[in-house]
Amino acid sequence: MDATFCALPPKTFKAYSFKNAGHAALFFILTALSSIYYAAFLVFLSALIFIYLSLKSRHKTVTYIRDSVPIIAISLVVLAPLIAYIGSALVSHEFVAERNPEEWSADVLSFFVPSQIQTIGTFFQNLTKHFIGNASENNNYIGYGALFFAGVAVWKYRKKMLVRFLAGATIIFGILALGPHVHFAGAISIIPLPYILLYKHIPGFSLTGVPTRFTALVIFCISILAAIGLTYLLKRSKNIRKRLILMTIVSTFLVLELAAFPFTVTHYPVSSFYYDLAKEPGDFAIIDLHENYTKPLYFQTIHGKKMVDGYISRKTTMSQAFLNATPVIAELTGKKEITVSTPDAFIAQEILRDMDVKYVVLENGMDAEIVETFGLKRVYEDELVWVYEVD
Repeated sequence: MDATFCALPPKTFKAYSFKNAGHAALFFILTALSSIYYAAFLVFLSALIFIYLSLKSRHKTVTYIRDSVPIIAISLVVLAPLIAYIGSALVSHEFVAERNPEEWSADVLSFFVPSQIQTIGTFFQNLTKHFIGNASENNNYIGYGALFFAGVAVWKYRKKMLVRFLAGATIIFGILALGPHVHFAGAISIIPLPYILLYKHIPGFSLTGVPTRFTALVIFCISILAAIGLTYLLKRSKNIRKRLILMTIVSTFLVLELAAFPFTVTHYPVSSFYYDLAKEPGDFAIIDLHENYTKPLYFQTIHGKKMVDGYISRKTTMSQAFLNATPVIAELTGKKEITVSTPDAFIAQEILRDMDVKYVVLENGMDAEIVETFGLKRVYEDELVWVYEVD
């Protein structure tokens, strides 16, 4: 979808029609509705494309501006409710503080070292395990095959404006992906980077907070350069057989270099308690406490009961205040330690009953002493969970 949108503005400028403009706006809208991150990234890329086209044909700059108006207008009109909501959230501080971009920045080495997702990444885990973030967000490996062919394009066509533009865009997005400061082999340096200026001074930019995702645009630009470089090498030979042999070798190398097999799918063992819970009648809630915060969400798809707390990308200030300030809930969810002001067992269970909480589930009995402080009775236990019931 992103790639389709990126191809449409140049097409619109070269052969303007309302149809082309409408298609560009449509794909931008679909991207924005799918991910606000990539919508913001497409704005950056579109700005660079506009600058590139204007520099290439300066006498057409006014025409490009005119042709951009329908794309911008259609997008603004359709996305007005979303834009208004985001603006309102920024002004009212409806959501809890944004993610810390320092924790979600790309490591310099992550572009050149296979990640834990790639099959060959297994041999580099002693290094990649130190990268900040998680394996998914730091899966920035470009591949030396793509880098080689991109290098061929940059060297051979270094005087062509398109190649210069793509090379420059790659560098710009690569630097933005590194976040506020340079990360190298898991260590955060004091070297500041341009991202910190965008984060602090562009309204709404702080809502992203995951600079490593700029890598998507890095790979996008390098892919085009690599295609240009490979095309050049193929054209050097007029022998179709040699071309097929070269393509076979290149394709095989790229597949083996970037392959992720066997593809690991997360598997969570499920306690039989959750299946029994699904059959239990009544409208009530549970508090499900696991070290991995995604497990309770998965288990909820099985039992279908309401839950206190959970995981979403942006918690509202109201929900966070509830978790932090509500007695018993705050202690159980780890937001507050037990003190002399903590309610006794009778009051604690009264609070839980008022909120229709019937069970508290603990992974392998973790923090059982906190639950038992509130006088809850253990009614189920297996090798996966301990379950306490509110009287």
